[in-house]
Amino acid sequence: MVAKAGEPSLQRFVNDLTKEISASDPSAREKKIQRLADLISREIAPGPEEAPDNIVKRASEALMTGRADYRNRAVLLGSLLEQIQEDYVFIYSKDYLAVAVKQGQFPAKNEHQFKWEDTDWQLIDLVSPGFRIGQDTPKQRPGATKYVQRPRQNSVIVNLSTGRSLNFN
Repeated sequence: MVAKAGEPSLQRFVNDLTKEISASDPSAREKKIQRLADLISREIAPGPEEAPDNIVKRASEALMTGRADYRNRAVLLGSLLEQIQEDYVFIYSKDYLAVAVKQGQFPAKNEHQFKWEDTDWQLIDLVSPGFRIGQDTPKQRPGATKYVQRPRQNSVIVNLSTGRSLNFN
């Protein structure tokens, strides 16, 4: 359900949303990611936690309706991150889907990072308006994280404890 990079309407939207962030700014990456997360946490109203038949909306649907549950918020952020060519992963726990990005220059003040593929990743809380990546404590805790998936790479979902891919056969 994540929109691919270069999806015309989302690309225009993201370009407009981030146009005043200069590419020469050393923290441009972090500012763009924070801006996208802020849009979702502040402007997209919470949707029902259990949509009928577990329907996941396309990013454009979440933007047009202005409502999204935690799954749809994650799909929306993934779709927006695709438009800026940002690497991200989905984080699954028993009852939650979240998004994480590479640590980069985000602060590590909240101590809620996790390591995967020899890289530090920072969780993004999309349900707390004003959440500051790397500074504020996310509601989703890395200890509760069970699985990780990099949507742009493939559909493989990996168990973080064992490093093994889930088998859906």
